[in-house]
Amino acid sequence: MGVDAIVGSIASAVLGAPPSFIGPLTSPIIIDVVESEAPEYSSEVTRDPVECGTDITDHVLDKPVSITLDCIFTDPQLSVTGMAAAIASGFMPWKTKRDELRKMQANFKPVIMSIPSGFYMGYIIESISETYGAQSGDCYRCRIVCTKINVVASSVGIVNIALLPPELAMAVVAEKKAGAKTPKGPAAQESGTPADTSAASNVGNTEDAYAY
Repeated sequence: MGVDAIVGSIASAVLGAPPSFIGPLTSPIIIDVVESEAPEYSSEVTRDPVECGTDITDHVLDKPVSITLDCIFTDPQLSVTGMAAAIASGFMPWKTKRDELRKMQANFKPVIMSIPSGFYMGYIIESISETYGAQSGDCYRCRIVCTKINVVASSVGIVNIALLPPELAMAVVAEKKAGAKTPKGPAAQESGTPADTSAASNVGNTEDAYAY
């Protein structure tokens, strides 16, 4: 079970069936009506020919998941059925909700969503399309497109220079020596100091390592 599902299960167990919302967990914006939601899972495939025997996955780009919501935001309903949502939203009128959504989209703030299909974390509001007209009434009707941000962890590897081909090992050692001895910035340009390539004699040193 993923993190989203676990958090959603805990929220459902503690809160029962909470209203739909979008935004930071500390200050969510209640969605009064989710008219529709449309998740999209897609990949971008190369249009160029692929050589026979080549790993096909090297030519396919997995696009981030996006969710499109058609929503309606209204003023707080001070009734028995609407009181819970009104309290959860801090009695926020729909114009304030609209302004807060615009700020989230403009500032690229990560949001979470609790909608009928599930609980989603780590999304950015990519776009908001607003609809106004005689049929809208005193409410805020919009289409929100949220895109998942894929987060990866960086890593550092250690390479033993003695295991590299001689030409590559010489280049690595020269780069390290140049980085340590060659002046940086304008001073390097004025002096014209060349990189120290005399370190090739250290190629066979198995204790020397290069981080990449």
